[in-house]
Amino acid sequence: MGLHPIFAQVLDSHARVTKAVAPKDSYRGWDITWDYGYFTGTGPDYDASYEGPEDGWIDNGHRVSARTREGLIEEINAWFEERG
Repeated sequence: MGLHPIFAQVLDSHARVTKAVAPKDSYRGWDITWDYGYFTGTGPDYDASYEGPEDGWIDNGHRVSARTREGLIEEINAWFEERG
């Protein structure tokens, strides 16, 4: 049994989203993302550069990660305590 043509038309006109977008999450000015089982906090002054095949990517340390959001909050707070 198929959809009634009117319902099919309504669904078709509203179902054009191809990727769900999560609301932006942040804490103390740091962006929070979740990927591959880890929460990552990235500071607003984060910077990285490629230093060649021997050293690879080097960053300025404005990034922390944890398995839970609560753990990440603790890591961000510790980062601020260590650096003032």
